Amino acid sequence: MWDITEDHDALYPSGNENLFLNQLTHHNELLLEFSYYEKAPRTVTFDLTGLSEKMMMDSLKIDSKAGGGA
Repeated sequence: MWDITEDHDALYPSGNENLFLNQLTHHNELLLEFSYYEKAPRTVTFDLTGLSEKMMMDSLKIDSKAGGGA
């Protein structure tokens, strides 16, 4: 599930955030398709290459109870 901020400028995962983050670390790319009300869908691609390594360098940890990759 995704939510939108009150100012409608950002999307964010809502619920199971740890699982979502854990799954991101097992992939090199995130494709996000969204659409504004009565507008054509848009797709944004995020490069996740090196995300796990960067998180380790910044001492960020993923909850291992969140589950494995997708």
